[in-house]
Amino acid sequence: MEELGTALGGVPIDYVDVSEIVTQVQASGETLMKARDETAVHIDAARNSQDPLSLAAALVQAGISAKTTFDAGKEFVKVLDEATSSTRGDLGKAFEAAPQC
Repeated sequence: MEELGTALGGVPIDYVDVSEIVTQVQASGETLMKARDETAVHIDAARNSQDPLSLAAALVQAGISAKTTFDAGKEFVKVLDEATSSTRGDLGKAFEAAPQC
């Protein structure tokens, strides 16, 4: 445990960078949830449609918003990957230096 503490103590922490990363992850997550909610609204509209024309319109809108949700999900995964990339760098090396942890 001491080895890990020593190794982690040597990992530089840039609080400005951390703040920016947290902001990016939160913003990306909020975008994803907003897109998901919009898709759910269109799916609900399709389920509650009373005629073929409104059903078709709701399904088209659901498809468009589903694509937006998919893209937002891909972006969220990308942002998370970038946010955790440091664990594959200095932080990962710190854990490798203390394998019993």
